[in-house]
Formats: sequence, structure tokens, C-alpha cells
Amino acid sequence: MKKLKISNYTAFIIAGSVFVAFLISCLFFIHGMKKRNEAETSTFLTDETSQMQTTIHLRIENDFQTVRAFAVGLAASEISGNEKVRMAVQQFTRSNNFIRAGLSDADGNIDFVYSNGLIAENVNTSFLPFFSAVMNGEEVFADPVFDPDLNEYVYTYAVPVRQDGNITGALYAALSGSFFSEIISTPLFRGSGYYAVINNNGIVMLPGADPNPKVVTGASIFDIGDFTDTEHEQIISALTEGRPGSFSFTIDSVMQMVTLHPLGINEWAVISVIGLPYINARYNVTVAGAAVLLAVACFIFLFLMYWQLHTQKGKQTELETLAYTDRLTGARNFLKFEIDAGEIVNKYTDKRFALWTFDTKNFSRINNIFGNEKGNKVLQRVSSILGANNSKDTIHCRISADLFAGIRPYQHRYELEKWFDEVIATLAKREVIADNQMQIDDAMGVYCIEDFDAKISIADMVNKATLAKKAAKVRAGNVVMFYDKEMGDSQRWKTELEARGKQAVVNGEFTFFLQPKVFIQSGYHIAGAEVLVRWNYPEHGWISPGDFIPLFENNGFIIELDRYTFEKACKWYADRSSRERVPVRLAVNVSRQCLLRDDFLEFYTAIKDKYGIPDYVLELEFTESVILDDYDLFYNTVVALRRNGFICSIDDFGAGYSSLNVLKNLPIDVLKLDALFFRKGDSDAREQIVIENFIRMAKELNIKTVAEGVETSEQVVFLQNIGCDMIQGYIFSKPLPQDEFEILISNSGGEFLL
Repeated sequence: MKKLKISNYTAFIIAGSVFVAFLISCLFFIHGMKKRNEAETSTFLTDETSQMQTTIHLRIENDFQTVRAFAVGLAASEISGNEKVRMAVQQFTRSNNFIRAGLSDADGNIDFVYSNGLIAENVNTSFLPFFSAVMNGEEVFADPVFDPDLNEYVYTYAVPVRQDGNITGALYAALSGSFFSEIISTPLFRGSGYYAVINNNGIVMLPGADPNPKVVTGASIFDIGDFTDTEHEQIISALTEGRPGSFSFTIDSVMQMVTLHPLGINEWAVISVIGLPYINARYNVTVAGAAVLLAVACFIFLFLMYWQLHTQKGKQTELETLAYTDRLTGARNFLKFEIDAGEIVNKYTDKRFALWTFDTKNFSRINNIFGNEKGNKVLQRVSSILGANNSKDTIHCRISADLFAGIRPYQHRYELEKWFDEVIATLAKREVIADNQMQIDDAMGVYCIEDFDAKISIADMVNKATLAKKAAKVRAGNVVMFYDKEMGDSQRWKTELEARGKQAVVNGEFTFFLQPKVFIQSGYHIAGAEVLVRWNYPEHGWISPGDFIPLFENNGFIIELDRYTFEKACKWYADRSSRERVPVRLAVNVSRQCLLRDDFLEFYTAIKDKYGIPDYVLELEFTESVILDDYDLFYNTVVALRRNGFICSIDDFGAGYSSLNVLKNLPIDVLKLDALFFRKGDSDAREQIVIENFIRMAKELNIKTVAEGVETSEQVVFLQNIGCDMIQGYIFSKPLPQDEFEILISNSGGEFLL
């Protein structure tokens, strides 16, 4: 018995020792897993902080480029007068999200122009600490300053303005703190962590979405929690030396993990902060459960080990999902797509790949008409269809809004066209809006990687595919187009034209031609002319209006060009009148953007009066699309224009969606039939019926009619017989330079022979 007891005791001691050793080993193992998780989390935080640093740095650098370009443009344009400068600055603020901006002189005196139209006049900025630096040629991104008028902190960009090589002042442009907050308030660990930007003294320059209310602009991070002397010195050292690092401190006895990355601007740094309890929450549950279950049986301990590993994997998967997934569609986001697409191209070197971008034409109409919820459902279905056949070498992502991108292998281009047609067919079957099927057209651009430089980045490939997509969007229907060298050249050419516009006006490169309007109801004599702008680019010769007009309509420069052309036409008319030449009615085109300007009527009336133009000599032509934009505005504008001695006409009638019911209520004077009616040569019987009814309707409404684009004598006879008043087309004359138009009138007396 004694031996048995000794044996049992020994067995108990051995078993207990084994159990304790096993328990200790398990606890050490779990502790090691916890540390490993903290290390992985630290690496993840470092990557996330670096990405946030890149995002903010690029945002600031892009803003500097914008402010710098505007400063150069102001100096080059030599705009004079406070009012003109204010107008230019206000347009700049509204176009670039700045809340205020201003141009100071060398003494620091400035008129700040706010984006809401308010103006702070004669503010002296020479006392600002960075003023002298800017006047010495430096560019400054200033520390945040609280603006009591705006009730928020503002961030100011300041760049020197040079004229003839000398610094004559400084351009200031300020962004609201809320603008940067949208960037830095990106959720970290589902809102349990946060980002912030601090200076080299630890003062908060830009707070993120922090659950701690102490993290505000101007606060010191050392007042937020408890720092040991060593922790304080480590952080200050990293900030001073401009190096990244990881640190820790406590808030209410809770350990916080801090990751720091220099911003590269103003000796600032981006930090991310997350509490260790959040990181270790799952592990604490595991440890407690393991301690209880290990007391019952060792196999439960083994099960917990398995569960721990499984949990860790799930946590990593969750973090990756948050970082790399588009929340709306569940597809990859662009960051993940760049990584995966690059790996696919490098891995499958034996395959040909095409990178594509895809979006829906006028997608905003769906949101505007049916609401954002319906628009989101449409995006989810589009993503589902685009990714229906995803595989190891075929992936897609959502970049933003309705813009998607993807990469897929192919052998021949027709395979990609066939796939696009299949996508469109599937969308057509599934995409039903409200009770009626709504026509939704889509566009795709494709960049065939092997046809060009496969070494460029995925982002550059996406940009090139997007160029092709933009070209596809201007075509009717569902269109897929492939990127080619001409598209790249075309984009560079468009960029050059856009940048050149303002200087071209200053250089007098824009002029206008005149195309006669011929009255056809009693002989053929000139009844007027349309003013058509032309651009004589010194390095390239005459540029087609089709090349530059759409660009200027997009960037807003069309307003300045419209006004410039109108004044030149008025001056030409006044010069002719002074030489007692035969009066000629002039028709001048007005863009939609120009019409929407608050001072539209005031400007055009003032120019007409400035040159002493008689009433009802100048005709302003509006495209019919303007009616759809804002009928009431257009109606009231036409009434006011006629009251001020202008003739008003609708140009390109029949090319869009004008309602005859709307037309009958408009007090217009002239209706111009679109050239599309006549480009096929002789009109067929159905077209003739439409044209004849348009003209009869116009006569009953006492509206004059002009047919554009007429090129054959048969068309002239037909239009003459149905009562059309005037013709404008190559059958009589192409658009002519001003001197040739003068010769035409002088030699023919304004008469034509058909």
C-alpha cells in the first residue's frame, strides 16, 4: 500500500507537474501569440499611417500646384484693378474648394475674397510670421489659425507672385479644417483608433475623428495622456529628427499604441493611436477561457489553441477586408486592385492582358431622378455583372462613384468586344428603373498592356484606359474603345489648348469669320451674317472650333471667349458704320455658361451701348439645350434682352429635345433649323414633311426661320417653296474672314445667283 501510495503520489506529482508545465507552456504560447498579434498590428498601423501620410502630403502638394499655377496665371495675365482681381480670385476659390483667397502687395495689404462672395478689404498681413519668408521666395503652408468669422480653423497656403523676375506680392489661399478632416477622419479599427497630425513640439495641427475629446487643434498630445520621461523624450526625438517610430503611453491607465510617420512638410508628422485593449480583446477572452478549460481537460486546451489560431486568421482577414474592400459593392477597392493586378501581370507572363475602365453615361441622372438609394443598387448590380467571371487572373474593382476598372486575359480584341456586349446585354435584362425601363448607356475604355509599355504602373494604365473611355462616352449608345497613341497625343494637345486659352486672348489669336445669311423669298440677297470664332495658333495655324470650344465649355473659359468675341463683333460693326457701309445684322452665339452668369444681361447691354449699336441689329443665338436647363430663367432673359434691343434666336433646332409646346410660349424672333436635316443631301419625303411643318408653325408664331447647312440648289428650291425666310450654308458662301466678307458685299451688292 505504501508503495502504491508512493506510486500514486509520484504519479500525481508527475501528472501535476506535466499539467502545470503544459499549462505554463500554453500560457507562454498564448502570450507569445498576443505579442505576435501586437507586432502584426504595429506593422499594419505603420502601413496605414504611411498611407495616410502619403494622402495628406499629396493633397497639400496638389493644392500648392493649384495655388502656384493661379499665381503664375495672375502674373502672366496682368489683370489690373481690384474688381477684376477679386473676380478672378473668387472664381479660383469656388473652383478649388478654398474658403478664401487674396493677392497681397509687397507691403502685405490684401483684400480677402471668400467663396461665399464676402470680401474683407485692406487687411494687412505683414505681421504674419511667414510673410517675410514668402516675400523672400519661399512657399509656405502655415500653421492652423482659428477664424472667428467662420468659427473654425483654417489652413493657409502662401506663394510668392513674381512679375519680370521680381516678387511683387503674395497669393494666399485658405482651406477649412473640415476639408482636411474628411481625409484624416478615416476610421481606424472601426473607429476605436484615430489619426492626427502634430508638429515637432507635439502640438495637434490637424485632429482626426478621435473618441477622446481632448484631441483638438492646438492641444498638446502630452496633455492627452500620461507619458513617462522616457516616452516623452523618445517622441520628441523622433519628431525633431524627422524619423518614423512606434511608441506607447497611457490614458486612464489604458495603454495606447502610437505610430508616427513624418509628413514631410513643416516638420509635422502623422500619428495613429489605438488602445491595446482593443487589439488584445479577443486574446484576453481566449486566455481566460483557456485557463478555465485547461483545468478540466488537456484536450480542451488543444481545442483552444486551434480556436486561437483560427481567431487570429479571422482577425487578419477582417483587417484586410476593411483596408481593401469597397464597402458599397463588396468588390476590391482601387488600392487592392493595384496590388493584385500588378501581381497578375508579373505572374502570368505568358498571357496577354487588357486593363479596362467602365462607367455609365449620365449616371447622375439616376441619382437625381430616383435617389441615391436606387443609384447604389444600380452600382451593386453593375459590379456583380462585371465581376461575374472573376478568377485568379481576372479581377475588377470600384474606383469611385460609377467608375469601375478591371483586368482580364485575352487572345484577340474581338474577345473583349464580345465580353463588353455580353455585359451590356445582361445589364439591359436586369436594369429596370421604376415601372418603366430606362435607357442606360455605358462606356468602356481598354488598354492592351502588351501593345504598349508593360512597365508602367497600374495607375498609369488605368489613366490610359480612362482616356479611351472618355472618347467612348461622347459617342451615342453603348461603346467600347481601345487606347491608342493618338489618344495620348490628343490628350496632350487638349491640355496644351486649355492652358493656352487666356494667353491667346491677350495675344489676339482669336478672331471671327462671317457666314452670310441669305434671304430667299425675293431673290437672293444677304440679310445678315453669323459671327463664328476662329483661333489662329501661331505654332499650329488655324485650329478647328470643334477642337477648342468643347474644352473651353468644360473649364469655363468659354465665358471669357464669348464675351471677347461679342465685343470684337460690336467693334467691327461700329467701324463699318463709321465708314458708312451698308448695315449688316450680326448673329453671335451665346454659351450656356455665359447665359447663367449673374451679370449676363448687364454685360451684353453695356457692350452694345458702348459701341453705339442700334437696336435690333444684334442677334444672340442660344442652343435649344438651354431651354431644358432652366426654362423660367431662359424665358425671363429673352424678355429682358428684347426689351434692351436684342434679337433672340434658337440655334440647332431639332438636334435635341425641345418641346413644340414649350417653344410656342417663348418670345423668340428667329428659329434656326439644325444642319442635320440637310447633311444627307436631298431630304426624303418624311423629313420634308417635318421641315415644312416646323416652318409653317414658325410663321404662325411670327418667328423668322433660317435653314443651316444647306448645300444643294434642290434644297434651296424646296425651302423657298415652303416659305423658309433665310438660308445659311455653303450653297451661297462658307464662313469668310472679315475682309473677304467686305469684298463679297461690295462686289455683289449682297446679291447671289443660284
